Amino acid sequence: MPNLRFQELLILVLLIGFFALFVWLAIWIGKKAQEKGYSRLGFTIFGLLVPVIALIVVLVLQPTQAVATQGLVKCPYCAEAIQPDATVCKHCGRDVTPSPDAK
Repeated sequence: MPNLRFQELLILVLLIGFFALFVWLAIWIGKKAQEKGYSRLGFTIFGLLVPVIALIVVLVLQPTQAVATQGLVKCPYCAEAIQPDATVCKHCGRDVTPSPDAK
């Protein structure tokens, strides 16, 4: 009888560990989605419902336009995003004045 009790306890511990790993993965998926500019809560729920698919989706997602251009300024000539300390636009080749906020 004592051996059966140990097996039941071991199964319970493994199930709790698996559940904790499952929840951690869903939260991590939400965090990665938020870093790319998507809804953290939405992707956390997505990760809880179908974790394997959500993991693949969040790994192949491209950052949103807002995240991709964060920290950049628009070229006054072609309106493309460039670094704030740029002196020449990489898109149109025109000379630009660096932003006063540039380091």
